[in-house]
Amino acid sequence: DAYTGQFTAGGGGGPRPLVVSYATSPPAEIVYAAEPKPSTPSTSVMTTGCYRQVEYAGVLKGAANRAGAEQVVDWLLSEPVQADVPLSMFVFPAREGTPLPEVFTKFAAKVAQPLQLDPSLVAANLPTWLTTWGEVMGR
Repeated sequence: DAYTGQFTAGGGGGPRPLVVSYATSPPAEIVYAAEPKPSTPSTSVMTTGCYRQVEYAGVLKGAANRAGAEQVVDWLLSEPVQADVPLSMFVFPAREGTPLPEVFTKFAAKVAQPLQLDPSLVAANLPTWLTTWGEVMGR
């Protein structure tokens, strides 16, 4: 609802002029737009002040079906799955050299120098940050 309902430019005509999303979200506006498709997205991306988000898949230590879990990870990294990532998840694929669809190469922003937090800082502060977030969000 944040993007499609509350965001002014997200198709819902909502009251909010900004939304937090991926730098790779603009292609979704073209892909999911009604016909006739627009030639450019209705939003833009601020490429300064962005944080890199990395999504992981892995095998848990002591997994009951380690071989099966390894097969799932291999499948996720396979060429067909990685080729499907840009237009199904609207993020860059993990596999280097995966061809990108034209709408992605034209409108997905590549952030040259994303901000990063030192992992030890995150580890030391995560419980406090989550508690504060929960209080602010009313959870």
